[in-house]
This record gives sequence, structure tokens and C-alpha cells, in this order.
Amino acid sequence: MRRGLAFFLMIAVILWVPQPVCAQPETINYQVDKEYPPFSYTTDGSLYGFDPYLTNILFNTDAYVLNYSTDS
Repeated sequence: MRRGLAFFLMIAVILWVPQPVCAQPETINYQVDKEYPPFSYTTDGSLYGFDPYLTNILFNTDAYVLNYSTDS
């Protein structure tokens, strides 16, 4: 009897505790060398290569905003 009551109370508390509905995405600032082929390079003002490709795969969710910065 006590186990059932404890289990019911535990489930009620878990369901009652408010959960965040929409959290703000975390910003990731990623620094790359723009002329280090094949890892990163620029063509026509766009960034290409292994590093941008991999970071887009890793952070391709709604939980992250990915900002690239490059050397001058």
C-alpha cells in the first residue's frame, strides 16, 4: 500500500513540475582559419571545408545557433 502511494506521489510530482516549453537556443561562436584547405577555405565569400561541414552536422538542431568567425 505504501509503495503504491509513494509511486503515485512521485509520478504526480514529476507531471506537476512545470517544464520549459521553449528555451532560447544556445549560441556557438566558432573561429576558423579561412585559408587552411581542406579543413576550411572560402570561395566567392562562402566558407567551405571539413570544419564547417562537421560543425553543421554537430550543431544542426534547434537548440543551437552557429556563428562562424574567420581570421582577416
